[in-house]
Amino acid sequence: MVVKMMRWRPWPPLSSRKFEAKVIIHKLQGLNWVQDGEQDNDESKKRLVVEMKWKGQKGIALRRSAKRNFTEEGGFCGDGVFEWNEEFNSVCNLSGNKDGVFLPWEIVFAVFIGYKQGPRNKALLVGTATLNLAEYASIAKEREAKIDVPLTVHNGTVEAAPLLHLSIKLMELITIQEPLRAVQRVIETAPPTSPSPSSSSLETLSPRRDELSVIKAGLRKVKSFPSDKKGLS
Repeated sequence: MVVKMMRWRPWPPLSSRKFEAKVIIHKLQGLNWVQDGEQDNDESKKRLVVEMKWKGQKGIALRRSAKRNFTEEGGFCGDGVFEWNEEFNSVCNLSGNKDGVFLPWEIVFAVFIGYKQGPRNKALLVGTATLNLAEYASIAKEREAKIDVPLTVHNGTVEAAPLLHLSIKLMELITIQEPLRAVQRVIETAPPTSPSPSSSSLETLSPRRDELSVIKAGLRKVKSFPSDKKGLS
């Protein structure tokens, strides 16, 4: 029996890019409960707070605890509209291939009634919304992008799905440490240049030349001395 082995192409390597994300929560529109004519008069339903959770890249098992931000109580404008206009920032690492396609990076919004931070929190969850930051990376890098995210209502019945109005802006953070290290490595590995003879080395060589010239002159004198053997005979 012959078994054919198939070779799978390796997955392309992923690159990570760091961004500073700015998210502005403008308002929630369309939160109209069905059969609730006293909504405009019920003060408890006017105190809405948005919790913003920076969950991060989807699919990573070992993920740090998510950063959280909270708005103040939104201003009720009537007709199911609540306003905040609050800005939040965080640094995000987006992973993707060379074509600029990033893996999902999630931000989760939760709207509460009467939310107070602490262990004795008895706030009522109104609804949640999820934003994939990676989908807007290319748009939000060029300009501030305005996004409407539908809110899924968990308590009560609404006439239509409310919309959470947001603005996001991404600014890529580029480090210059690696290019500097590369330049340093090039300098360290450059071949040493041959030193040119300095004036001090020429000065040390000049006395030796003088000594050689004196010895040569003495040898010439010895060779030119007349022989006295004939006079003695």
